[in-house]
Parts: sequence; C-alpha cells; structure tokens
Amino acid sequence: MKLIGLEGVQKNLRSAVKAVGKKPMKDAVLEAADKIVQEAKRRAPYRTGRLRRDIGKKVTLSSKTRAVVEVGHTRSRKEGRVIFWAPMQEFGTPHHAAHPYLRPAFERHKRGAAQDIGERFWDNIKLAW
Repeated sequence: MKLIGLEGVQKNLRSAVKAVGKKPMKDAVLEAADKIVQEAKRRAPYRTGRLRRDIGKKVTLSSKTRAVVEVGHTRSRKEGRVIFWAPMQEFGTPHHAAHPYLRPAFERHKRGAAQDIGERFWDNIKLAW
C-alpha cells in the first residue's frame, strides 16, 4: 500500500499547529489531565490528606507539535519536598500491600483523555481557520 499526498497532510497539520499556537495545545492537554488527577485524588489512601493534596499535573511543551503531561506528586517536587511513602502506597512493600491510585486513574481515563485532547485541538484549529 502506498499513501499519496501524505507530505501535504503533514504540511497542513504543521501550518494548523502554527496558526493555533502552543497555548491551546497546552490548555487541551491540561484539561484532559484534570480527569486523571481528580480520579487519582479520589482513589488515594487518606490518613493526613497530604498524599491527596500533592497530586497535580505539569505540562511541558517540547516542540510545536508535542506536549508532555505529568500527573503525580508535582507540588512536592516543586517545593523541594518528597513524599517518600507515595511509591510504597502505589506499589507496596514486602510488609505493606499496594494501594494503587495513580495507575488505575490513568487506565480509566487514558482513552477519554486522548479523545478530549483531539476534539479540543480540532475545535481550536477550526476557529483559527
């Protein structure tokens, strides 16, 4: 099978990204990540509340067409604090059963997040043209 005109599609996509800009892409990714963050907070074990409070998101725009979102204990890293027991809760230890909260939240919302990003980005492309 040979695809003809793929170069034109790529060129149009690059020009669409250029017309829309980086902010709408970042906003779309952050909005989709919100569902994962809220689910992770809901699932996180609660004793003092610190584990839940420190779950957040961070987006890095690595190029015009690529955004990376991290969901996890972003506030702790930013403030220089580390919640050392967070991985123990997620994965368990020989003496403590695992209580996963980040992985199940991601698994539940990953398909919907990808769809939400695509729809929001497409809406921004239509507005720009």
